[in-house]
Amino acid sequence: MLRHRLELPTHEALVHAVKKGYGIAAINRNVVAAELHNGTLAIIPVRGWNVRNTVSVLRVRDTKLTPTADKFRNFVRMRLGALAQKRGRQQ
Repeated sequence: MLRHRLELPTHEALVHAVKKGYGIAAINRNVVAAELHNGTLAIIPVRGWNVRNTVSVLRVRDTKLTPTADKFRNFVRMRLGALAQKRGRQQ
């Protein structure tokens, strides 16, 4: 049962608090990729907790994207698609 809860204003503040031992947190693994890689934070699997993120692309309607913006949008779609496929294979 949750007895204490703390809300922090930024991802950085949350990571700092966890590193200092103030508790645990649910945060996107991409935000803490460096900490996971260097071992300063660890993932604790929670059985039955299957969280999904929604990523939205916002743009001005009826305008053509610049070539750079179009490449970035395509990159994000491909990268997120690849991550979703990888996650599906791991489950």
